[in-house]
Order: sequence, then structure tokens, then C-alpha cells
Amino acid sequence: ADIDLIQLAMAFRPSDRARVEGTFDYQDYWRRSDHTLVGRNMIPRVKFEYQITRAIFMRLVGEYDLSQHDDLRDETRTNLPLVIDGALAAAERSRSLHGDYLFSYQPTPGTVLFLGYGSRADGDPNPIDRFNWQPLRRSADYFFAKYSYLFRL
Repeated sequence: ADIDLIQLAMAFRPSDRARVEGTFDYQDYWRRSDHTLVGRNMIPRVKFEYQITRAIFMRLVGEYDLSQHDDLRDETRTNLPLVIDGALAAAERSRSLHGDYLFSYQPTPGTVLFLGYGSRADGDPNPIDRFNWQPLRRSADYFFAKYSYLFRL
């Protein structure tokens, strides 16, 4: 396939304590034989970081992932549809939304506490409405904690 790739990035520092970063990745895949669109991926991502005090830091990250592809077929020999695990490789569209939050506390150098939360929501694939908007449903939540202490001799 012929691939179009676009990557955009932005960084903004409104103050010494705040940072905002954004990225956008975009890919198109085109068949060489008839120049039809085979697939498309789009991933916008935003990250916000804020240093509340010298010891306290927080970060928020949001990412939306959209991927779609057309019916797959054998381009090199027969031009017939591909069969994967006994089923036709039909067009599909998948979406997911990720959100993460991180809190960090570092009272002294070498001692740090991290607390985090993340969530993911996915779109249900529906073959009838595969190229129309479908609602996202929460599919995963996760928490984590990490404590690190540096022993000094």
C-alpha cells in the first residue's frame, strides 16, 4: 500500500509550573492497484502537567484512538476477499478513549509517592453501522500506587 503519514506536535508553557502538550498522528493506506482507501488511523493526544509546589506534581493525559479499514482482499493474485479464521475480513471501525491521572509527592530527594488512575472506553463494533458514530462504553478502570525510598548510609 501507499501510506500517507502526518504527525503534528504542539507544546505550550503558559507559566513555569504548567505545561500543555498535544500530538496528532494520522495515517492513510491506499491500495496500489486501484488507489482506493484501505485503512485510516487517527490518534489525537493531549497532556497537561502542573507543578503545584516543589514536592507536588500532577499530570492529566487524554487520548482518542480511531482506526478503520476497508474489506480486505488478495491484491497480488486473485483479488478475492480474504478469509481469516473462517470469516471474511470485512470492513471495521474501532474507537477507544483513554484518560489517565497521575499525582506525585516527593518530600525529599530519593523519596517519592505516585498515585494514579486511568480509564478506557471502547466503541462496540457493529457491522451494520461500521462507519457511523457509535457510543463509547467504559471498558476498564485501573488504579496504581508506587512508593520509593532511598536509604542513605
